[in-house]
Amino acid sequence: MLATLVVLSVAVGPDGVDVGPSQALASVLSRVPLLRDLPLGHLTPEADAIVWEVRLPRALSAALVGMLLAYAGVALQGLLMNPLADPYTVGVSAGAAVGAAIAEVAGVAGLWLGLAGVGAAFAAALGAVAPGGAGTGVVCVA
Repeated sequence: MLATLVVLSVAVGPDGVDVGPSQALASVLSRVPLLRDLPLGHLTPEADAIVWEVRLPRALSAALVGMLLAYAGVALQGLLMNPLADPYTVGVSAGAAVGAAIAEVAGVAGLWLGLAGVGAAFAAALGAVAPGGAGTGVVCVA
């Protein structure tokens, strides 16, 4: 099912060249050594380049981000031993928003290639769930 979704997401895109699902599948399978000789249809070099340089990296990075977000949610639930814990009820999202807002107001959010704002948001999110932090004591005790 994941492979089908990746092929469909590779086949759909805002690029000017129409690359359908059959061309996307042919482009992906043409790189597999055992399946290289199959007659999969006509594949233009432009469509092959669009699949491998634009759409496939975007689809794989979206799948990777989704997997990492799911892992982060499971880690948060396991850490707090609460199957209903999510970043909104625990306070991680609010802490990160406060940290990003403080960095923006202080004018440091754009430093270090824009990573200062992300770092401030991450630090504030950690502070929100740290032992003795703003919301963790109530969540862990309850």
